[in-house]
Amino acid sequence: MRITQAGTLRINFRDFLPHDKRRIRCNYRCRYCNQAGVRQVDFTADNFTQASNLWDRLRAVEDRLLVKANFDGEIFADNWAQKICFYICGLPNVSRFEFITNNSLDPDVYMAHINPSKAVFNCSFHPDFVGIEQFITHMLKLKRYGSRAFATMVVTPERAGQLGSFVSRFRSEGILLKPILLLGRYQPRVPRPLKRLHKNLCRLMDIKTVFPEAYSKRTLGIIRRYYYSDLEFEYQYGKRTKGSLCYAGSDMINLYKDGTVMRCFTEKLGSIDDLLSGGLRLATGPRPCPAETCQCPTHMIFLDAFRQHYSLCDDYADHYYPRKEPVHAEEI
Repeated sequence: MRITQAGTLRINFRDFLPHDKRRIRCNYRCRYCNQAGVRQVDFTADNFTQASNLWDRLRAVEDRLLVKANFDGEIFADNWAQKICFYICGLPNVSRFEFITNNSLDPDVYMAHINPSKAVFNCSFHPDFVGIEQFITHMLKLKRYGSRAFATMVVTPERAGQLGSFVSRFRSEGILLKPILLLGRYQPRVPRPLKRLHKNLCRLMDIKTVFPEAYSKRTLGIIRRYYYSDLEFEYQYGKRTKGSLCYAGSDMINLYKDGTVMRCFTEKLGSIDDLLSGGLRLATGPRPCPAETCQCPTHMIFLDAFRQHYSLCDDYADHYYPRKEPVHAEEI
């Protein structure tokens, strides 16, 4: 059974639907994580059975599957997430499995459970929690195992001045570092006794603590300088996408552990039952974007405006390269 015309289906596998207030476990507590009201949960054996049965059914799909684990939490800090990701990575029709990880664990702990030629790693650098040298050491070890890896970093206003040195250090080891803007609430680092005073000063002086207003023009200029492309920067900064043609729901879907299939975050297409029975047929071309803005790098690259300038990378869910100057995965 083939699902797509081209024979390649990109699947963003997610744990909970957007409106759920739960997530897998995480060993970091980022000040910008925007998880107010969200609780971490422990999964049971039944949860694993539910998810593994879902993926067992996808074995019948003849398309090549490029899978990315898009979980709200840290995969290698959560037993359920680790177990199900190892399971999916081992399926014969999954040609690539992308782990999003904060790279805090030594790869020696988990690489024995993974086929390194199929696994790729999207490593999120958190300088508040880990030193750059330890982070790079772990990334180089992943590469020595035979996996591909690149780094990302959410650049808060206070870290923008360090971005150039971070990029240079990663580049010196042959590692790509992609900066990311975070659109949400920002909590600057303030000593506990001064937090109330800081909050009142922000209110009185109209100091912005919400992205993107928290970034000054100078800070944005610094960050933009190191973005992988200007087009990605523009969309993450809030360029309007509503009505723009997009291939999401054509050769990319969001799949949730309960079997729900969504085009992106805003449009439910049906269920895995519908998809595998033929009751749900993916679009054969681009359709108008239903969202006012698309700031998720995993989704925005499916915009037709993006594909006119860039080709998708078959090793990473949200990586791409200019059409006239292709970059081979080995160079990442």
